[in-house]
Amino acid sequence: MSRFSFPVVLALALVFLAAGFIFIRQVGVQQDEVLFTTAVVPPFEYHYAIELRGRPFTAMIMPYLGTFKAHLYAKIFAVWPADVFSIRLPMMALAALTLLLYWAIFRLTLGHLVAAIVVALLALDPLYVLTSTLDWGPVVLQRFLLAAGLLALVFYHRKPSPWLLALAGFVFGLGVWDKATFFWMLGAYSLAAFLIYPAAIVVPFTFRRLGLLVLAGALGAAPFVYYNINRPAETLAWTPQSESLPYFHRAVTMKRTLDGSALFDYITRQDAPPAPPAPTRVESTGMAISRLTRNFHHHLLFPALFAALGLALYVRRSPYAQATFFAAIALLSGWLVMFAFAMGAQGSHHMVLLWPLPHLMVACAIAEVARRRLAVALGLTSVVAGSEALVTNEYYAQIVRNGPQDYWTSAAEPLRAYLSEAAPNAIYPLEWGIIGPLRALGRGNLPVGFTPEWLDAGAEFRPQDQAALRHLLTVVNPYFVRYVNRTGRSNAPVDRLLARSAELGYQEKELAIINDRHGRPMYVVTQFAPAP
Repeated sequence: MSRFSFPVVLALALVFLAAGFIFIRQVGVQQDEVLFTTAVVPPFEYHYAIELRGRPFTAMIMPYLGTFKAHLYAKIFAVWPADVFSIRLPMMALAALTLLLYWAIFRLTLGHLVAAIVVALLALDPLYVLTSTLDWGPVVLQRFLLAAGLLALVFYHRKPSPWLLALAGFVFGLGVWDKATFFWMLGAYSLAAFLIYPAAIVVPFTFRRLGLLVLAGALGAAPFVYYNINRPAETLAWTPQSESLPYFHRAVTMKRTLDGSALFDYITRQDAPPAPPAPTRVESTGMAISRLTRNFHHHLLFPALFAALGLALYVRRSPYAQATFFAAIALLSGWLVMFAFAMGAQGSHHMVLLWPLPHLMVACAIAEVARRRLAVALGLTSVVAGSEALVTNEYYAQIVRNGPQDYWTSAAEPLRAYLSEAAPNAIYPLEWGIIGPLRALGRGNLPVGFTPEWLDAGAEFRPQDQAALRHLLTVVNPYFVRYVNRTGRSNAPVDRLLARSAELGYQEKELAIINDRHGRPMYVVTQFAPAP
């Protein structure tokens, strides 16, 4: 088995890349996916900057979201200008590398079989594929940095070296700077390790080693630490919330994330399009498999978790059982701690931060079965992984057949192309989800502006605001962009703009309707002109 472990895992990483690649052009760039561009592409919209040598160093995009990814992409965009491929392929490559890191971790701790099964289950998991390809969480860097830090700790445990301990701390610090939610994973893994493997934590513990780990972590998270020193605990002050979704809803979201169905209707849509494009051979194959499997929406990882836990309780002295308990405690504690934070555990992009813990539980159970019946274990792996692949295909088939949801629309690039050719004096997106794709795909060259605050229904419309609106419509004469179908969205800026412009004697004039690749009208571009 050991001879074939790495080639198999490498092949699985390539399968993962192929699975992600087929989604790249099907799904448009989404607002949160390119949130990092607010710190590197105009119009800038970051939260905090540090002055270094007389120049601002952007440190935080939001009180809990740092600019680590932004600075990485500043280097990428310098040699590979922003488009859907330069935005997505680097994160896909990093997610594939993360698979190899987890293989190394589990090979060194639990053996080749567990390592290979974990990678197989993770590489074909639709939530891992989609969140890695689209990365709207963002989660790819979080998972990569966690895996890299854990691998450094595994090496340190095998052969203690202060450099390895410092490396682990530094990498974990980068994860915290990337996004403060990294603390969720650190806390969950630490608690599980202390309860299940106390000897690995307590025996080598010294205050000197702890100090080195903390110091290296502070160095990796230096911009985050500096920000919270200058604005004391602003991250914590911003994230807790008193009102949130009920616990039942969060439990349902967790269950749907574990069975792979969480992103149906969030990324995919069900209504038939007016003019679907002729499918390619790959697209036709995906839709044929979908018909054959009767729209397979739920894979078998979720029920397999309960079987794995039951088996671990039965053979509780087995090393695989201990690893199962570790993963279960880390998974549960990591999920529960999210409840105390703003939007915590309310979306699948939070749950997948805990990957590959559920996959590890199932892999350990299958490895336990393999000690008695190897053929049965390999069959179980194939069944669970195959069910994951079918759900991944169902996402693909639905997007090919009906297109993605509005915020993921494939019309984002045609909108960018139209506005680039039209070359207006200014562009004002009037609804959420428009400015991000225009900023990123336009590479900072489009004259995109922020919608004036006085267009918000909650803001007072003062005489000076009326003068500003008159100047906007008569001198600047910008283009305005909004969605064609505004059902279920806040219409306040649009409604106020129409009403206040009418008071000034101006009316909206439609310039263009931008369709997605399925012929569905998505964006309307307008301008205002004196009423006849």
